[in-house]
Amino acid sequence: MIFLMLIPCIFTLVFTPICMVIHIIFATTLLYIYKKININKYSRQNTIEFWNKPCELLANIWYKFGRIYHGYEIDGIENIPKNGPAILILFHPPAPIDAPFIFSNIFFKLKRKIITVVLRMNFKMPGYKIFAECVGYIPGSRESCISLLKNGEIILIYPGGSNEGMQANDYELLWKPDAGFAKVAQQAKVPVIPVFTKNTREVHWILQLPKSIFKIPLGWLPVKLKSYIGEPILYDENRTVQELVSLTKSSIEKLIKKHQLHPRSIVYSLLERFMRENKKIN
Repeated sequence: MIFLMLIPCIFTLVFTPICMVIHIIFATTLLYIYKKININKYSRQNTIEFWNKPCELLANIWYKFGRIYHGYEIDGIENIPKNGPAILILFHPPAPIDAPFIFSNIFFKLKRKIITVVLRMNFKMPGYKIFAECVGYIPGSRESCISLLKNGEIILIYPGGSNEGMQANDYELLWKPDAGFAKVAQQAKVPVIPVFTKNTREVHWILQLPKSIFKIPLGWLPVKLKSYIGEPILYDENRTVQELVSLTKSSIEKLIKKHQLHPRSIVYSLLERFMRENKKIN
């Protein structure tokens, strides 16, 4: 009886994360093979065109995993432009798991591929470079982001970075007053779109190391995940960088207050996932 009760814990703590690691290794290996077989096309085509088929396959996997495991939904997708540039701004959870789900939904529903800004140190991990090249992950200097936006791309940014993911209390936004995204948005003259995905901090158990500031996310719980896309903050030449940061931060905080349960509850997030699914079925 006790063993049966432990099965869900073992599954979420060990089995699911291991499956995710296997998925990344397997996907990276296939991408290397794909590039090797099509090396002549790689030298002739631009990067986006070359990786379109593998990217669509990965997006399909992410889309189905999010829907099946998390009951993932996205609300307000009509606020994302069908054409033209924009910057999506998100709260950074302990692990940025909502980015692939947002990516895949926009990929299939709007037929657009978003570019995600990630930590430069990620590219030191074996196999990450080819994976990032396929799905559009970039280290993202200010100049490269402005260039992409002027070419009409959509960029996804976590202004708080890993510091916010590891050090934030609850769903606290830890941004600098002159956060880089605002400088990019003002220079590129593009709209900023606030985004919040509820329950991302409930996906993992957080292990606090003794006498250390570091926290380690453990497990992968099938809590309900839903992204809310706020109304675009349009470019205003009279607005300062600090004012844009403040306005964007306020917009996301409103989304958090409206859609995220306080105080946080892993149990409720799990119940919300399965109870609502049962109601839809019935």
